[in-house]
Amino acid sequence: MTLPPSCFVFDLDGTLLDTLDDLTASTNAALRAGGLPERTRDEVRRYVGNGVARLLARAASGGRDEPPAPPAVSEAFLRHYAAHCADATAPYPGIPDLLRTLRARGVRIGIVSNKNHENVVRLAERFFPGLHDVALGAREGVRPKPAPDALLEAIRRLGATPARTVYVGDSETDVATARAAGVPCLAALWGFRDRTVLAEAGADRFVAAPADVLAAAPPPAPTPGPPARKRANLLRPLRRALVFLAVLWLAASVLGCLTINRLMFHPPAAVYPQDMAHLVQIGPSNAPVAALWYPKEGARRAVLYSHGNAEDLASCHDRLLRFRDLGYAALAYDYPGYGRSAGSPSEDSVDAAAETAYRHLVDDLGFAPSNLVVVGYSIGSGPSCRLAEEHPVGGLALFAPFKSAARVVTQVRLLPFDPFPNLDRIGRVRCPVLVSHGTADDVIPFSHGRALAEAAGPGCVFLPVEGADHLDLQRRFLSDTALCDAFLRAFPP
Repeated sequence: MTLPPSCFVFDLDGTLLDTLDDLTASTNAALRAGGLPERTRDEVRRYVGNGVARLLARAASGGRDEPPAPPAVSEAFLRHYAAHCADATAPYPGIPDLLRTLRARGVRIGIVSNKNHENVVRLAERFFPGLHDVALGAREGVRPKPAPDALLEAIRRLGATPARTVYVGDSETDVATARAAGVPCLAALWGFRDRTVLAEAGADRFVAAPADVLAAAPPPAPTPGPPARKRANLLRPLRRALVFLAVLWLAASVLGCLTINRLMFHPPAAVYPQDMAHLVQIGPSNAPVAALWYPKEGARRAVLYSHGNAEDLASCHDRLLRFRDLGYAALAYDYPGYGRSAGSPSEDSVDAAAETAYRHLVDDLGFAPSNLVVVGYSIGSGPSCRLAEEHPVGGLALFAPFKSAARVVTQVRLLPFDPFPNLDRIGRVRCPVLVSHGTADDVIPFSHGRALAEAAGPGCVFLPVEGADHLDLQRRFLSDTALCDAFLRAFPP
């Protein structure tokens, strides 16, 4: 008997998300930077499907895979797309409902793309939170599609086999990838390629709308009938219930202790080169910490910046430049296991890396502690709160912070451990505090930022950003004059 599929793996661009407008805008921004003619939306549609390098080579040459696009064009694309990858991008109609239905049927879901891994993770977490189990993009050492490497890795991570997997994609590259992996393929007709192109590539199973994918999925579980009548048991001992609850709580606590670091931290692949501009190594030689240092001639104050999850120093240049433009020197650092920092991430190791960055600014660069402004975004709010609690810094600014890492999920403290307990710490911080949070944050609820601002006391500056989601807040700081003015008033450079 043939078993039904246990997992579905989807391509991203043209299958789950309509990214064509943002890809076109970033491609043309890159071509303009290289002094090359721009391309139409339909031209870009034909060029996508084999990763950024092929897209830009084709755009630069008018459709040929060789020669590669000039480095200035590639760099301009990566900068523009990192800042604008979700401006016009949206799920295709019916995709969220499809993923929710597959979830309800017990199917595990993966996403595999030739797009940069960091952007894949960001887009998957933004548009499909809780609706996927694995999201993989282009990484060093992993051959891009149509090689089967990334698809087979996703299948392994999902605990499945090729025989019990269905791959859904919209391009000839996807058809070839599924064939190379030995996986059945559904060719999506709502994406970037038409039926003729897909059929010529060897596709033989087509889906015209997302709902059609369900025909290949396991059937819904049968609705249970009325339970059989059981003998009344009105005298069940209360002790048995209490013991059961205690065992359940203990099991949850043990499981949480074993998995908390994997749940908290999602380091991207190290993609930036060792000779990246402004990159320095700080700390002891046996445990080096990678950092970006942007000095500012004559600056009295320095910003110590702790970045968010699923990103590393390669994403921090624009923020550090913004701080420098405002009049501050600026230092960011990578957490252990992120970028080129040694080790693996945990609450203790991240706090230790933050301490190394603090000591570098004070001991090696000569900044007075009272002239440091500690800034944390998202998970970076954890080490930032600890530094401000333990050291006499000059200011603490938190963007999209949480009460604690565990309480993002539980809302209240339920477990014996509570990593990065910001809500407990912020009341003991004695420097000026600024908290900003987007009202539409779908990763860390707005209520977390508001609770931290209230716990910090009446002197705290609280800046709600109307309509901003978790990623918007970073972009708003780069362009929103009101946010920058509030920062300058709170922490004069």
